[in-house]
Amino acid sequence: MVFVCAPSHPLANRAQVDIADLIAEELIGFPTGWGIRRSVDTAFATIGAPPRPTYEVADYAIAAEFIRHRLATAALPLSAAGRFPDLRAIALNPPLTWTLSIASASPQYISRAASVLADALVDHVADQ
Repeated sequence: MVFVCAPSHPLANRAQVDIADLIAEELIGFPTGWGIRRSVDTAFATIGAPPRPTYEVADYAIAAEFIRHRLATAALPLSAAGRFPDLRAIALNPPLTWTLSIASASPQYISRAASVLADALVDHVADQ
């Protein structure tokens, strides 16, 4: 994941942003149970600070609008941040990751479409 902010944000020109630097940020949170939320909450817990999202949204495009209008910043998956090239995406330190899992009843019953989707997801993640 990456830290996403407006190009005019004070952290916008950094090569990386420390998690501790986000304590004072107006952060966008995602719903409880989302992988992003879990990763951000865990990162804050490791530095002894409770996450305190100012806003909670369930859509990357809405988050991007808040960021564009300089109302907040967010941690987003790199693939999602890439959808908004007008915003700055900056590496986080330490890196935040999340796990994408694919489950099926049994490998011998997986459909061809599901198999192709799984392969595409694995290839996409490997390219990041």
